Amino acid sequence: MSILHLATNTMIVSRMTLVSGSKYALSTVTSVRGNLQPLKIDGEVLGNGLFGRTFQFFAEGDVDIQSGDKLRDEDSNYYKVADNGVVRRTFGGLDYLKVICERVENI
Repeated sequence: MSILHLATNTMIVSRMTLVSGSKYALSTVTSVRGNLQPLKIDGEVLGNGLFGRTFQFFAEGDVDIQSGDKLRDEDSNYYKVADNGVVRRTFGGLDYLKVICERVENI
């Protein structure tokens, strides 16, 4: 079973990788379809004091997303995956990934 019928967003996943010696650069890992939603707890939108800054992204369970990765949506908004923000879950026969991320202005 797949959650792709719920997908409304496509995210480009980028990760810091070693390019030479001690130099790191942001490189594209993959493109992922899923669903991006504002994170809510008890009906309140979280955001460290800023409205609509913290989000959750749902994707297929076999996707390679790690803490610290950068996500970019179709509108060129950037999101940073939170530390310990990647959780693999199963609901019935449905395996999915829940990613907590924070919108950032610059990467």
